[in-house]
Amino acid sequence: MKPEIYVLNCIFTVSAASAFTFSTYNLWNVMFNWNARKQRIAQMIKEHMPDVVAVQEVRVKGSSGESQLLELKQILPHDYKWHILHTANNVTLIKNSVFKEWSTEGIGLISRKPILQSTTYQLSNDHGPDTNRRIILHAAILMASNVVINVIVVHMSYDRQQQCDNAAELLKHITEHNLQNLVILGDFNTYVDFEWPVSMLTGEPGTRDKLNPCLKRLGILFPSILSQIGKFNDAWAVIHNDRKTGFTFSNMPTPGYESRPDRILLSRNFQVMDVVLSGNGSYYRQHFQGTIHYQRFVTVIESAFLSHMGHSGYPCLQDCGPHGSCRCGVCVRGGNQNNCDIPECDECSVETFHNILFLIVIFFIILLHLLISVIFILIIGAGSYSNSLYTILGCNCCLMNPKLFFSRIYNQKRKHKFFRLCRLWPIFNLPPYVQLFLAVMMSIFFYFYTKSSLSQIISLVYLTMDEEFFPSDHLMLTVYIQ
Repeated sequence: MKPEIYVLNCIFTVSAASAFTFSTYNLWNVMFNWNARKQRIAQMIKEHMPDVVAVQEVRVKGSSGESQLLELKQILPHDYKWHILHTANNVTLIKNSVFKEWSTEGIGLISRKPILQSTTYQLSNDHGPDTNRRIILHAAILMASNVVINVIVVHMSYDRQQQCDNAAELLKHITEHNLQNLVILGDFNTYVDFEWPVSMLTGEPGTRDKLNPCLKRLGILFPSILSQIGKFNDAWAVIHNDRKTGFTFSNMPTPGYESRPDRILLSRNFQVMDVVLSGNGSYYRQHFQGTIHYQRFVTVIESAFLSHMGHSGYPCLQDCGPHGSCRCGVCVRGGNQNNCDIPECDECSVETFHNILFLIVIFFIILLHLLISVIFILIIGAGSYSNSLYTILGCNCCLMNPKLFFSRIYNQKRKHKFFRLCRLWPIFNLPPYVQLFLAVMMSIFFYFYTKSSLSQIISLVYLTMDEEFFPSDHLMLTVYIQ
């Protein structure tokens, strides 16, 4: 299928002094605490400040236009003024799911440089096992004066035969439109033992081997462009020249990083200065653990509210996998698929929500007593007739003498009408220090009572799966070029 419009085909000479930075990152859709993960992802982008960031597995909220890409862009520096996002697939929601949002998924890019023109090209699907629609996103970006770079974002099929087709159609698109100064980046879904689709573009040894399944496919589909094989460099291979390093994907929690699907391919006129990986879980676990637990706590409370409002069904945004279970909107480890739909979950039942409301009311009553007692102490101390320390602290006057306290505060007219109203509550008739002591004691009691009442919720919050301590199951790949 041909796109409606094609990107500008201008050819520009890239000056040796021109330096650019590109990154690619699989956002992992809305898995595990997106509100926490996006903060770390934005932090990684700020560390490298790439000119262009390509993103895959970007979720969009139905027809509202809200998307993960826009949420990420909002917390990035204002330099990132331009973006493109194209959806490719409707998301198959979990049966009986409470949430119907984030219903479509696609690919996109965020840019610090002006996007002159863009289009998408839908790749064919010969009814293979991968039923997802695959597209390439093509943009012409004005990187500097008289320097336009053609950027293509991809997210290829996970099926090997379809990967060959995807690579062939991509090469056909590039050849037919004579694209120059090209950067191809994204998730190629490349396997360690099946490099052929990417090799068709990079021309690595063995590409033209008769046993190459992609070469056979390309010869059948597009025999006229066989001569165009191998026009690009693999940025990681240029710097490291080692296929055993640079792994970017982890099929968590084991066996760890095992393949290199995330690639940045460049026209051979570019010089690769450096290439780096970012996003392993160690930093995220160390610096965002509190944020993750807070987000989980909020999610459980929200699930209790949904139970109170009469909603029912599966409360998580994602499948928790074989090593976890969904309870109250969060995935818990070691659950053996002990999933629980709301409102049946004890941790977020209607009764739990009512208990939370009760605790909130008690909390504000105790907070009010603390504030009023402190205000009384400050007002009376400031109004003392002497500046001596003992007088200001109330040891010689009304702060320790109820009769003097009442006459000082309550015998005023309109000036202290608020305090007259406070006297309607018996505890406010006590001396300020006594009120403060009682408020502190109530706070201590409230802390332990709340901890006991919310013990089930607290247990859910800390039963965090190992996967949640990664900003994505992919790493971010960044290349610096001239």
